[in-house]
Amino acid sequence: MLIADFGLSIHETITGSNCENHGAPAFVDPQALINFLYELTKKSDIYSLGVVLWEISSGEKPFKNDSTKTIIFNIMKGIREMPVENIPLQYIELYKRCWHDDPEKRPDALAVLKELDQIRSHIE
Repeated sequence: MLIADFGLSIHETITGSNCENHGAPAFVDPQALINFLYELTKKSDIYSLGVVLWEISSGEKPFKNDSTKTIIFNIMKGIREMPVENIPLQYIELYKRCWHDDPEKRPDALAVLKELDQIRSHIE
């Protein structure tokens, strides 16, 4: 599994829609928001994937009505988007594990892929 921005992302100031050097704040590993010198890892990508999984289930951008500063503040406090109704519980639990504050408690990409396959097989 590969997640990429295909070189299309841009960096803006903290008052813009993206956090300089780290990307869109709703998708950024909370560790990077707490410590700007934090080195992003594969577990950071898993955090972002968890947000993408929520976005897929909701059809909405995360924190779409909030300012960048509010998004950053909420994420640093551990606040995440609420699950959408009628979404399989296993899917919700998966993206919540992906966006766990502690990077060590996030699954790796292979575990995410396997669980998504299991979820898909139950839906079909």
